[in-house]
Amino acid sequence: MNAVSPAAVLGVSRIENDPAISSALVDVLCRAFDRDPHINWLIRQDAGRAGAMAELFQLLLTEMGGELHATADRQSAALWYPPGNSPDWGAQTRFFLRFLAIAGPLRALKRGVDLKRMDRQHPQQPHFHLQLLGVAPEYQGSGHGRALLEHLQALAQASGSPIYLETSSPQNVAFYARHGFATTAECTLSDHLRLWSLAWQCSGINPLEHP
Repeated sequence: MNAVSPAAVLGVSRIENDPAISSALVDVLCRAFDRDPHINWLIRQDAGRAGAMAELFQLLLTEMGGELHATADRQSAALWYPPGNSPDWGAQTRFFLRFLAIAGPLRALKRGVDLKRMDRQHPQQPHFHLQLLGVAPEYQGSGHGRALLEHLQALAQASGSPIYLETSSPQNVAFYARHGFATTAECTLSDHLRLWSLAWQCSGINPLEHP
């Protein structure tokens, strides 16, 4: 008997233009990333923190042009950019203008320099860029993250493209390593944020090339 994939069991599918679902997934991601070093490095750390985090995820999910996928129970979601798809100049400009409030003006300018540095580390050949993968805390360890990741890996395998991501969490590095990802770079950004770059190669394609 063939094993049923976690993605099939949990019903992973793409979410398109549904404000109600997007709003629910923003809440899931806020809870999933509440202690994430990278997200907290990005957003303001004052009384406006909770609102800033929600606005950041709302902006990423609905206005930056990526593909949003979620499990059928809406307790986990992932956002990625397929090969050849990335935010255009207009989207990037709108993001930065709103990021001034999300981070605070001085923090936004400082983080903007590091974000450009991160962009330059992306692979040169076409690839899937996994921007976010989050699971509601009460569902972590139940296969939701695996389901989303295996769904993405199946898409990448079908298109013959690698997957690239960045994380600031050692636990995430270990999670992705269990699913065939290799660390390709490590760097330290402003305020001592440690960041790992990871990549997954489907079989039969050339190794990733980095700047």
